[in-house]
Amino acid sequence: MRTLLPFALAAALTGCVIYDEELVWDDGTPVGDDPADRDPADRPSPPSDDPATGFSVTPDRGQPGETLILFVDSEAGELGDVVGAEMFGPSDLIVTAVASGGASTFVVTVAIPDDAASGPNDLLLERADGTVEFLDDVFRVQ
Repeated sequence: MRTLLPFALAAALTGCVIYDEELVWDDGTPVGDDPADRDPADRPSPPSDDPATGFSVTPDRGQPGETLILFVDSEAGELGDVVGAEMFGPSDLIVTAVASGGASTFVVTVAIPDDAASGPNDLLLERADGTVEFLDDVFRVQ
């Protein structure tokens, strides 16, 4: 009802009102649509548990021609057993050195080629037991 009065005033003053937004509830359900009537396949899926949650990379961007030292940090303190790293993405980044920075930090030295393509790049961390952590879109070449 509160929105009706401003629309009525706007229509009276301008002569035309175009309302081009679909009203939805917080879960993405259109207003007037009963969630119980929807097909379960159409319901939004909950976010997946990403094993890489809690990781951060600093710095997270660089320029072609630079060589940078990246600090990979984990809030959970679970990087003490990481032994290797590899970068994937459109920029063809080169990992030149790796080192442990303690239980919650891992250090990766990355060379960005002069002709590197811009875009997001992924980081793969290899643990001593052979398992890996895949960190998606953690470093961007500008």
